[in-house]
Amino acid sequence: MREKRGKIALSEMKMISSESFFAMWEQYNSAVWPMQIATYVLGLLSVFLTVKKWRLSDKVIAGTLSFLWLRSGVVTFIIGFGDLSAQYYVWGALWIIQSLIFFFVGFVKSKLAFGFNGKWYNYLGLIFIVYGLVVYPLIGSVSGHPYPGSPIFGVAPCPVCIFTVGMLLLSAKKVPLFVMAIPLL
Repeated sequence: MREKRGKIALSEMKMISSESFFAMWEQYNSAVWPMQIATYVLGLLSVFLTVKKWRLSDKVIAGTLSFLWLRSGVVTFIIGFGDLSAQYYVWGALWIIQSLIFFFVGFVKSKLAFGFNGKWYNYLGLIFIVYGLVVYPLIGSVSGHPYPGSPIFGVAPCPVCIFTVGMLLLSAKKVPLFVMAIPLL
């Protein structure tokens, strides 16, 4: 029932149980297999290219971030979970916009540069990267929801966002605020 001011009563909110949430991830992970392998390879390649630089390292990293955000926006939010709530379409749109930002700023304009130079924020970036790639899925396993029944890097937005913040902390030059706005949101 709606209240007079347009607020939705708790009885109308579409809530799912934690069992349903993890069952959805199991079904989703099975449906997108073997994308998990491809995205982990891209993530690890991006980390490697921050240390072992070559002429196109920064473009490959920016392209990878763009791909991960586009994939999460379209496949995870809109196609995978869009029928649960309209909010997933909004999140999907934000992720697609961020993908375009990474593509334009980092790939087309070459305004993003990545590298490990030993600064304190680089170490913080590595912590974020390890958290997104390794710790996040381990928490799911330890809490009783092993793969494929939990969100993992590359196919789930949260670890992709954590990884992205880590990669931005491995930036060799100042990252424009508008590039960081959505990941920090």
